[in-house]
Amino acid sequence: MSGVPAVDRIGAIADDASSHPPVAADATPAVDAGVVRYERGSRVYATDGPVGVLRQLVVEPATGEIKALVIRLDGKRESVLTPPDLVDRSAGTALFLTITGEQFALGASRTPRFDRRQFTKANLRALKQAMRLPPTGEWRRCIGWIGRDAVQTRPAPEPAAPIAALPQDPAKRKRGFFRTAPGPSA
Repeated sequence: MSGVPAVDRIGAIADDASSHPPVAADATPAVDAGVVRYERGSRVYATDGPVGVLRQLVVEPATGEIKALVIRLDGKRESVLTPPDLVDRSAGTALFLTITGEQFALGASRTPRFDRRQFTKANLRALKQAMRLPPTGEWRRCIGWIGRDAVQTRPAPEPAAPIAALPQDPAKRKRGFFRTAPGPSA
């Protein structure tokens, strides 16, 4: 199943000092604005209340991208695959979605259920190598830090400075680029 993104339990990811800047043994890096922190066991909230608990992540080790979240539904013994694009932000150990609980329930009824047999364990060595490369996709999906029980995305890129308009000097203005073809005169 080499073409299928791999699943890895967040808790099974080894904490390796070479994958992130050094921090104290029990400390985690500060969360910058725009960075989303996915922590095993995090409560997942829609805009109007809780919907489940984050159990695992589906990742693409070759690119270091998060492909889906495995969320255990509240009150049910099943987990669904949810796109990470639905995550608005994280705060502490909570994830906040951009949709309501009703929209989440409707989407969860249509999405595939998580079946561990369809996925393989992530290759952490390949994932850590991909983290060293420039991001290739959406920055909110790209893993920037891996810890024992958590994963953080990369910070948002700095906005590009606007390009200053060139001064318009009518004396130096030249003729336009497009010309009309000479045609028969009437």
